[in-house]
Amino acid sequence: MKAFLLGFFCVIIRTVHNALVLQSEPKRLSPGRTRTLALKCFLSPNKRPSFKILHSLVLSREDPGSPNASQELSSLKHDAFNQSIESSQAPKGSPVITEQPYITFTLPNPTVADATKYKCEAQWLTKPFQQRTWTAYVTVGVDAPTVKMIVEELALIKQEMLKMSEFYQNLTQKFTNKTNVIKKTVSKLQDEKELFTQLLFHASPVYNGHRYYFSKRQFTVEVDVAQAYCAYHGGYLAEIDDTKEFRFVVEFLQNFDSFKYVYVGITDSGHEGLWVNMHSRRDTKFLPWSPGEPNAGADQNCACMDRDLHFKYVDGYCYSPDAGVIPIRYLCEVGES
Repeated sequence: MKAFLLGFFCVIIRTVHNALVLQSEPKRLSPGRTRTLALKCFLSPNKRPSFKILHSLVLSREDPGSPNASQELSSLKHDAFNQSIESSQAPKGSPVITEQPYITFTLPNPTVADATKYKCEAQWLTKPFQQRTWTAYVTVGVDAPTVKMIVEELALIKQEMLKMSEFYQNLTQKFTNKTNVIKKTVSKLQDEKELFTQLLFHASPVYNGHRYYFSKRQFTVEVDVAQAYCAYHGGYLAEIDDTKEFRFVVEFLQNFDSFKYVYVGITDSGHEGLWVNMHSRRDTKFLPWSPGEPNAGADQNCACMDRDLHFKYVDGYCYSPDAGVIPIRYLCEVGES
């Protein structure tokens, strides 16, 4: 009878151990040649005994620095409250662990230190609510490199370097081609912009690092639109700061006719009587007003140079109600790079 019970118990133990499987691929490492080490721990669906709940499945390995210590690599843990799995590898909401639990762990470019003993441990609860533990081991070996292996590895490295060199040459060529296309496109846009500028403006000589652009066409819209045209060409409505600059601008404008007013970039909109530069937002100290100007109060909040009054300033509307009746232009100021 004792022999029978002992044999029966051994069969149970063998079944339990065979039910937990730990596999490695490959079984031996060739440092520098082995690309990945894959470990898989799972319960064999054909051999596992009946259990109530599987609490956990833990994959670990011997710590190379401490032979008696282990290093956990990954784990699955049963959550009794919502029947889900917590794991360093498996996401939340994975299938219930009692269906087909397993752990996979992949180590890229393994080294000699990864050739060690690995352990997978399962903790479970039997139908009579008794706690049990299964353990499975696998030892990963290492092959010492031979001269042939080293030569083959160097040949592979050389091939990879040639491929990388070819790839970067192609990439450089593509980049150069795209750069040339971009340069041609930018050059074309600059030429088109320059042509557009010549169609719209008369350009002055350079003065103090700036050039002035006098509009050829009738000013028919708001001052803000004129400011936008100036901004497109890299500037703003002219902000004249002193007598010397004023004289330079007047001499430039005297080369043209068929206009009466020229809008410049000052305004007192929102701060009646306080005239400031529109672009720089600074209070303007230079205001060459014509006699009696400004005289329109809160209705006219922009300033023009009046050709008939020796280009002295007069206040005017910030839009052009007399467009088409009175010849009106605007003056841009653009910094020279």
